[in-house]
Amino acid sequence: MLQSTLSHSGCNQAATCASPGVYFCPLLPYLLQANGKVESLNQMLSDMARAMMEQRRMPACFWQFAYTLACFMHNHSPNSQCMNSSPHQELYGQALTITTLYPFGAEAIIYMLAMHQQHKLALRAIDC
Repeated sequence: MLQSTLSHSGCNQAATCASPGVYFCPLLPYLLQANGKVESLNQMLSDMARAMMEQRRMPACFWQFAYTLACFMHNHSPNSQCMNSSPHQELYGQALTITTLYPFGAEAIIYMLAMHQQHKLALRAIDC
């Protein structure tokens, strides 16, 4: 099997790898199980999302919002790999402002425009 494995350029990868003492082990591309760091990050994000949903007693249909917020929090939290700054700060050069953060599952109020009100005494805002 190793002898028949060819790269895109047509050279024999098994022979190329065998000369410096590297063992050729083909893997499927983009397989998460082959990358321990990615698998660990996915587990951590899932745990964060699950904890947020359990704390607020949210139904399962909101899992994508919890997962997105967990990813946002991870990207904006300082860590040791970025020299105690956040990945977002390293990439864009600006730190997170706390004023834009709200608790997951916080109640929201929707303001209704005047054209959508049925009469003069109708509610101008509704709870979400």
